[in-house]
Amino acid sequence: MISLYKKVILISGVAHLIIQLFVIAPAIMHNTRERDLFIYQRAATKIYHKLPLYDIKLQQNYTASSLPSRGYIYPPPLAAILTPFARLTQRAFITCWLIILLTAFWCAAAALSFMTFDKFILEGVLGWGLILGNFPGVYFGLALGQIDIILLALFTIGLSSRKEILFWATAATVKIFFVWPLIVLLFKRTKSIKQIAIGLVPILLLIIAGGWLAGWHSYVVWFKDILPTLSQGSWVKDNVSLSFGILRLFRWLGWWAYEGGKIVGIPHLWLTIASIGAPMLTYFLSYKANTHLRCALVTVAAILFAPVCWTTYTALLLPAFALGWSSWKSSAADKALTQQSQLMHS
Repeated sequence: MISLYKKVILISGVAHLIIQLFVIAPAIMHNTRERDLFIYQRAATKIYHKLPLYDIKLQQNYTASSLPSRGYIYPPPLAAILTPFARLTQRAFITCWLIILLTAFWCAAAALSFMTFDKFILEGVLGWGLILGNFPGVYFGLALGQIDIILLALFTIGLSSRKEILFWATAATVKIFFVWPLIVLLFKRTKSIKQIAIGLVPILLLIIAGGWLAGWHSYVVWFKDILPTLSQGSWVKDNVSLSFGILRLFRWLGWWAYEGGKIVGIPHLWLTIASIGAPMLTYFLSYKANTHLRCALVTVAAILFAPVCWTTYTALLLPAFALGWSSWKSSAADKALTQQSQLMHS
């Protein structure tokens, strides 16, 4: 017999899936407003037509007071991967991209279920899908066509498999904070040099593809003109960065007189130190955690203390909760078994 709890999860999860496919997805399909997915397609089109990938003037004028950039700000490999979509019509691209995003959504839900229960169960996948659907920023990101749900899928699949280097390094070619779990693996030495090298081969191919298609100078432009603007943070309320939150607090208290323009000096130094120091401190404080939980916690710290942490990033906190629950459950079971064994022998 199925318990009441499982029935509620199954019914709610199926209802959510129906709403997603027949209400939310069509609404996203028919939205023609400017959004992130069009930026991705324009970037792919620029590469296809051998045009400069980055709008340098747009980025050079960016400050913390600016609205989120409407230009392409990711490293070249993402645009290179999307080049096959360059010749599609806008409607065809929206359709293909939405299918990819929804597939990533349910892959992430399945991976989170596996992390929680150590196996794939239908109510687990539907339950985590329900949590994802109600988590801040997830459907907002899907509506914008943002790549964040794909990065979540890569991160969670890596945490629930033995091919984490491949998945995390792929994610790191899009968002640099995914380098942190790779550093944890390196420090923990859970992988041999040969395993690390094999895992990085596909990523090196992506980097080469980005340089070949977009031009190697694109990497120079990204490091020189794009990456520094990402360290500025943002006053937009959707930025929930904890490190930038300190600057908000200081400005509100009147301890920092920000008058617009680029953030420089001690405030900028603070953002840099926090973005590096927080994941390092988390690594040392989480020494009792298993390797994958430690990777998840360090990544959470890297995300929350980055100068910019949009609400669409916060779903990346969920793997830490799933692994933490699994670890606690396993520890509690071991403790109960030990107590039972002691009672039997007393």
